[in-house]
Amino acid sequence: MKFSEKRALVKRKKFEKELRTELSKWGSAHLKKATANFVQYLNGEGTPEHFVRFILAAKFGEANSFVAIGAWKEFVVDSFNQAWSRDAVSVNEYGFRSSTVYRPSGYGNAVLEYAVEDKFSHLITNINASDYCQANNISPYLFLDKNTNAFGFVVIPYVLSHDEVLVWRQECIRELVDTPKANNFWQVEEPPTWKPSKEFSSGKLEYTSGFQ
Repeated sequence: MKFSEKRALVKRKKFEKELRTELSKWGSAHLKKATANFVQYLNGEGTPEHFVRFILAAKFGEANSFVAIGAWKEFVVDSFNQAWSRDAVSVNEYGFRSSTVYRPSGYGNAVLEYAVEDKFSHLITNINASDYCQANNISPYLFLDKNTNAFGFVVIPYVLSHDEVLVWRQECIRELVDTPKANNFWQVEEPPTWKPSKEFSSGKLEYTSGFQ
């Protein structure tokens, strides 16, 4: 292991220890309220462990942070529903209506790239994530209609990107040129979202989740 990798591992372990120590000081009711829905896509079923995994992923670039807490399908579908407008998205040279969405928030940042084959685009309105199930026997990224299995969509999570990579993408992709940069400070409210104490906070979340 390289010296830089060892140093990063030590930093991560120290951060995790401080995070868990901080959470251990909270009363059980406060802790449950703060972590049950710190990300809305947990549907009130989040746990302190979900919270720890999410923060570590967003801070140190491990598993995609939304994948780490099992909220990625709902998050991606919601993002697509917010962004999709058939008339506003032109057809590219491959016959797809595609675009890129950047979503900054108090608990992290995400980039989503989507593409809809033009001949099917007139069928798309809003997608209800609960209507689809994960087809693990085929691929963990494939979601099929629960009733028929006849149609569905694919969601592929990217490895978390450091802010430097996102800046590069913002310079290369026109849709992102005018969006806010990543690395938002942790400026979130009291539970159900969370604001660390000044003594604990190490500043910025350094990574951005990505999906296609």
